[in-house]
Amino acid sequence: MENFGVYLYKFELNEVSKYKGRIETIVNKDMIDHPIVVGFRQRCCETFDFDPKKSFESKRNIQIKTIKSNKISIMKNMQLYIFGFISLSILLAGCTEKNTSRTVLFNGKDLEGWHVYNQGKNFNGWTVRDGTILFDPKAKKDMVRTDLTTDSEYTSFEISLDWKIGEYGNSGLFWAVVEDPQYKFSYDTGIEIQILDDNWAEYIKQNGDKTRAGALYGLMAPSSVVSKRGDEWNHYLLHIDYNENQGWLKFNEQEVLRFPLYGPGWDAMVTNTRFADQPLFGKARKGHIVLQEYGGGVSFRNIEIRELTGLK
Repeated sequence: MENFGVYLYKFELNEVSKYKGRIETIVNKDMIDHPIVVGFRQRCCETFDFDPKKSFESKRNIQIKTIKSNKISIMKNMQLYIFGFISLSILLAGCTEKNTSRTVLFNGKDLEGWHVYNQGKNFNGWTVRDGTILFDPKAKKDMVRTDLTTDSEYTSFEISLDWKIGEYGNSGLFWAVVEDPQYKFSYDTGIEIQILDDNWAEYIKQNGDKTRAGALYGLMAPSSVVSKRGDEWNHYLLHIDYNENQGWLKFNEQEVLRFPLYGPGWDAMVTNTRFADQPLFGKARKGHIVLQEYGGGVSFRNIEIRELTGLK
């Protein structure tokens, strides 16, 4: 310890949670190859996506400075080491996900960035009004399913949105949807978080709690019933992380679901359900996000996504 010090010299935030800056370490020359120093350098490279072969030669990224032992007192060494260790721990704790910025999926003006599943830009009942995406069944002309689908595909992410459903309304938020003419419906491949008018007692009685609002449709019932009346806005925050094999849903700020995305736990949920006979159901780890049209009126607003690119 008396010959070793680490100092987090300079760090700047370019944007919220988008890390760009410079990290310098100060170590005694005879400790340059110490395992702690090597580990520190490697972890910085992983966290900030630096090139390990160039990082320590670049003034923009990580620099290694060497000094003689007699230039730093024992107390100075200890202070620098403790400061650097604490600073780095805090820094890395906040950087386990390299991209933490949110992207707006709905611009509040039009349906740019969206299309209808397997039908292109024939929105057929979907429209934008007063900053809200609205499906109006009265405006539907072609009697085919018109699920609203993102142009982009996603793997691990958090999506946040508000939804409001009409009386006896039924819709859903899907992910991992594979778009291909061989699949007629988005639910042939995609996994659904149910959106439902929870006052529709007959539907829930007939189909069970695994089909009420906030359910992992057909697979898991929400732990609590927290939906609001049909004329009020509800909020979903859906977290899907294939790196950690974990999904969860916060429904009106309350966690109501937590589930695996693959492996034995997932297989056990799917077994003996209608989805067991769908060979690609839930298998894709990259796919479109879909807002389902199921005949009734439904509205969405404030749709944002945060892609998760965390290191394991």
